[in-house]
Amino acid sequence: MPNCATRIIDEVYWVGVNDHETPCFEGLWALPKGMSYNAYLVRGKEKTALIELTKTTYTDEFIGRVEEIVPLSEVDYIIHNHMEPDHTGAIPAVYKLCPGAEILCTAKAKTFLDQFYGEGERVTAVKDGDSIDLGGRTLKFLSYPWLHWPDTMFTYLVEDKVLFSCDAFGGYGAVDEALFDDEMDLEPYWPEARRYLGTIVASYLQHVVKAIDKWVKGGMGIDVLCPSHGPVYRQNPMAIISRYQEWAKNDKKAKVVMIVGSMWGNTHKMGEVVHRRLEEKGIEVKYFDAASAEPGAILGEMLNAGGIVFGAPTYDANI
Repeated sequence: MPNCATRIIDEVYWVGVNDHETPCFEGLWALPKGMSYNAYLVRGKEKTALIELTKTTYTDEFIGRVEEIVPLSEVDYIIHNHMEPDHTGAIPAVYKLCPGAEILCTAKAKTFLDQFYGEGERVTAVKDGDSIDLGGRTLKFLSYPWLHWPDTMFTYLVEDKVLFSCDAFGGYGAVDEALFDDEMDLEPYWPEARRYLGTIVASYLQHVVKAIDKWVKGGMGIDVLCPSHGPVYRQNPMAIISRYQEWAKNDKKAKVVMIVGSMWGNTHKMGEVVHRRLEEKGIEVKYFDAASAEPGAILGEMLNAGGIVFGAPTYDANI
């Protein structure tokens, strides 16, 4: 169980943390199954790289996890794929413990790093296609802006075909019971991945499609996929990539999402009639009670819905 540093492949480790305390991600989206903040350590024959950090609350746990493998003072590179605080909150403490580490990120992330944390020294802005050699292992940096911030990049371990994909291909849920895709039943997880896409990345769906197209055209394979949230895919990375591609294309299906609110049940009775009639016509229906439904679940189902129905009672002569 990954409440300790966990080997992914030889000299590549998960060193993230699991959060079962935060009720809502970004203050909005419910986390009934918690959340993982994944970070990774990659060691070559000569250099060591730390990819991503964690949110401020879990700084001490994160530091302890990394130091199960190597003292932070021996980390040569800190790589920021993205500057959002759930990826970077531990910066003040970690930077002090890594006095010799070079910081690598995109130019936009470098600006954010200065604005958020007042850090500008030791920072190198990398460009799309740049790489570093750890000693027999090459990390390549690939620019993928607007997934879902303008600073985003992926990091690719060339020799082992391991992709560290930042927020792309992520999902809600902690991974302390199972870290890898081949250790878990993914069917209950897919709705959480879809809900994550529908809430966190939905405004940038065209960038998801472009990113996948760019990756395919680049001709680089993926043997292991390591997102910043959710499981690590070592058995079948295409399972999540193909689903993201399908969801992001937003092709409309014969499907209707119904969101119905009712004061005394009468609006629900009308909604149930509409529900039945739609199903009789072979249309898939996702019905949500507005009083209790989690907004993220609704947004996730809207991704490829051909229609949306709202049912609302009158209230003081208004809707």
